[in-house]
Amino acid sequence: MIAEGLVGAAAALTTSALWAGSTTVLTGAIHRFGPRAMNLFRVSVATMLFWLAVIATDPAATLHALTRSEGLLLVASGVVGLAFGDFFLFAAIRLVGAQPAVAMNQLSPIWAAILGAALGTESLGAHELLGIAFVVGGVLLVLFGKDASPGSAPLRLGAGLGLGLLSSLSNALAGMLAHRAFHAGDAPSILSGATLRMTGAAVGLWCATALSQRLVVDSVPLRSVLTLRRELTAVFFATFVGIFLQQVAYASMPASLALSILSTTPLFLMPLAIRYLGERYRWTAWLGTVLATLGIPLLLV
Repeated sequence: MIAEGLVGAAAALTTSALWAGSTTVLTGAIHRFGPRAMNLFRVSVATMLFWLAVIATDPAATLHALTRSEGLLLVASGVVGLAFGDFFLFAAIRLVGAQPAVAMNQLSPIWAAILGAALGTESLGAHELLGIAFVVGGVLLVLFGKDASPGSAPLRLGAGLGLGLLSSLSNALAGMLAHRAFHAGDAPSILSGATLRMTGAAVGLWCATALSQRLVVDSVPLRSVLTLRRELTAVFFATFVGIFLQQVAYASMPASLALSILSTTPLFLMPLAIRYLGERYRWTAWLGTVLATLGIPLLLV
């Protein structure tokens, strides 16, 4: 049991680092093509890679999982977290920058704890409330610790804050759904689960894109795929390898613990955002990143 937990923790920490690197690479494309188009690009490419892996191993098992309630939970998890949650995240990155947007995802364990308390599966004691105060305070320090850019405005910050909150809530819901599916009686394999989550995200995004009549605009990155080599590399490592490792974490430990370790992405991202994206932060933002990260374990005591 301890070994399984260590494997899950290592998988979650590796995923967190991969996501920080991919956010750095994809930020420019998000500004250039828009959050909808880049999320569609990322999810479509990763879905193809997952199905190629499934076809090469055991396609029957994945198709069987799709007919069961556990598989449908994973499809729903993909729609909520990878389609809509990551769209909200990309939109927040475009408005407030990479580090503040990703820092708001540290609120995901809080949402998970609150939802667990509402459903009667968790209780909020003094340690949990202190952890919530640390995380919320740390995230606020990051949000207001970024040096203002010439085009910044309170309305832009407010919209980015709202999108970040939606992203963190979506990720919490998706994590809870995936955890429940992987701990059911007839749980699918890690590869099947990751494939079903990504497939749900792809179907959700393509339907939303078609309904909004933006197929031509939002498919531009896919039609330019050969010119986006850096972005393809980021998708392979962060969305294909990273999402697979994320499922390992969900299958190996409680959802709140997995979400907590996955929420360490800002620690990896801040130096990358400063070095490669030109973002500038006051010392309070560094303090906020550390404070929020330290607050997350208090939710688990």
